[in-house]
Amino acid sequence: MQQAFDQCGLNVSAEQFLQFAQAAIASREKLKYLYAAFVSDVLRSLCDWGEVHGLDRDQLSFAQITDFTRGYADIDRKRLHQAIAHNRSRWYETQLVRTPSIICQPQDLFGHRVHWCNPNFITRSATHARVAHVLPGQLAPDIEGCIVLIENADPGFDWIFTHRIAGFITAYGGENSHMSIRAREFAIPAAIGVGDTRFKTLLAATSLLLDCAERRIQVLA
Repeated sequence: MQQAFDQCGLNVSAEQFLQFAQAAIASREKLKYLYAAFVSDVLRSLCDWGEVHGLDRDQLSFAQITDFTRGYADIDRKRLHQAIAHNRSRWYETQLVRTPSIICQPQDLFGHRVHWCNPNFITRSATHARVAHVLPGQLAPDIEGCIVLIENADPGFDWIFTHRIAGFITAYGGENSHMSIRAREFAIPAAIGVGDTRFKTLLAATSLLLDCAERRIQVLA
C-alpha cells in the first residue's frame, strides 16, 4: 500500500490512511444509527397520531411527508383519507409495471433485459438451513437457526442479528452496504445482491445451502 501511495505522489503513509479509514467507517455507521433512531421516533409519533384518528400503519404508509409538514393540528383528515386512497390505487397500478433493477436513462423503462446478478459473498463459510423470509414492518418471525431472506440490505434489519441466524441473503445491496459490514463483523455467511429474479426463485424454497467459499446458493427443498 505504501508503495502505491508513493508511486502516485501522495504525501500520506499507509498507517495514516488505515487510521483515517477506520475512523471514517466507524463515524459513518454511528451517523446512520443516530439518523435511524431519529426517523424511528418520528414514525412512532406518526403512528400514535394515526391510532387516535383511525389510521393504521398500512394506511399511513400511503401518505406523503407533505401531508404532515404543517403539523398534526392543521391536517385536513378528510382530505388525508382521500389522498391515502388515491395513492394506494396508484401504487397497485405501478405494481403491474416491470422495471429494471437499474435505470440509467428514460428508455430503460420501455424495454430491458433481466440480468442474472453476481452477488457478493461474505465470509468463506458454508451453511444449510431452513428459510425465513423477513418483510419490512413485519413482526419478528421465528428466524432462529434460519437462512434469512431480506429484499433490501439496510439498517432497518439490524434486529436479525439479535438472533442466532445461520446466514442471510439479500436481493439488493453491494460490497460496502450496511448488511455486508454486519456480516463481516459477526462472521455470518451472507450473499448480498442476488438480484430480483434469483431472489424470487429463492423465496419458493424451504431449505437452502449457502456456500460462500464456493460462491454457491443451492435449493435443497
